[in-house]
Amino acid sequence: MSQFVHKAYLGINILISIVLLEFWKTKYLKLLLQLLLLVTLVVFKAKAQIIVGILLGAYIAYNLLKKQKSILALAIIILGFVAVLNFNKVYGKIKNLTLSSRVEIAKCSYEISKESFLFGIGVGDVKNRLNECYLQKECNDCTNLNSHNYYMNILLSSGVLGLALFIFSYAKIILYSKGTNKELLMILLIILFSMLFENIYSRMWGCLSGGLFINLLLSQKLINKNESFISTKIQ
Repeated sequence: MSQFVHKAYLGINILISIVLLEFWKTKYLKLLLQLLLLVTLVVFKAKAQIIVGILLGAYIAYNLLKKQKSILALAIIILGFVAVLNFNKVYGKIKNLTLSSRVEIAKCSYEISKESFLFGIGVGDVKNRLNECYLQKECNDCTNLNSHNYYMNILLSSGVLGLALFIFSYAKIILYSKGTNKELLMILLIILFSMLFENIYSRMWGCLSGGLFINLLLSQKLINKNESFISTKIQ
C-alpha cells in the first residue's frame, strides 16, 4: 500500500534534521548530510520550508566562513542563490491550484473569525463553518480542508483572547530559554514558523514534536540554573 507523506511535514522533518546535525562532531560528514538535506528540501518543493532552509543555509555558511572554510561556504551560498532565483519561477506560480485554494481558505477563515472575534466559535464548529463557506464560494477543492494556519485556527475556535494567550505562552518560553541551546531554540522557531502554513498541532506528530522540544529547552534552562547555583555555592 502506498503511503502519502505531506510535503510540508516532510520539509519540517528535513529542517529539524539539518539543525540536529549541528550536534555532530564529525565536521565533513555533518556538512555533507546537511547539503544533501537542503537539496532534498528544494526537490520536494515545500515552499515555506524552503524559505527557512535558505536562512539555515546562510547560518551554516556564516559559521563556515568564521572557521575559514570558504569553499564549503561558497557551495552553500550558490545553492541558496539557485533556490532564490528559481523560487518564483518554479514554486510561486499564481495560478497554482494549491495557492488559489489557500487564498479561498484564508478568505473564509477571515470572514468566519469576524462572527465571534473575541471568544471564537468553538473548536467543534470550525470545520462545519469552513465547509459552509467553501460551498458558498464554490471552492470544490477546499472541501474538508482546515484553515492551513494554526494561528488562524486558534482565532476561529478561541477568538483573539485564545490567540493572545497562545502567543504569550510561547513568547515566555522563548524569553525564558534565552542563552540555552540555540539549536533546540531554532527547532522550536521552525515549528512556530510552519504554523503560518499548516495546522501543526492538529496532528499527533506536531503535538509530540512541539512538546518534545519545549521540554528539552526548559530542561536545558533548569540544568544551566542548577550548574550556576552549584558553582556559586562552591566559590
